[in-house]
Amino acid sequence: MAIEIPTDLTPELVPLSWLIGTWEGTGRLGDGEADDGHFLQRMSFTQNGLPFLEYRSETWITDEKGAIHRSARRS
Repeated sequence: MAIEIPTDLTPELVPLSWLIGTWEGTGRLGDGEADDGHFLQRMSFTQNGLPFLEYRSETWITDEKGAIHRSARRS
């Protein structure tokens, strides 16, 4: 997959340009045993012309088919 470097990216961020965008994946809680729960995590890296990236992450508890049950955020 080719990486397209945004033309308005500051030089400091060029080495990190491959991160810009939204990334999502699923996994297992604990050691991944049969009775361990499942989760979905979504991360995004954005930039606004300044020499830093903004990072956001959200995680949800899901069932084995990926249906979201609740946020994994502790209150």
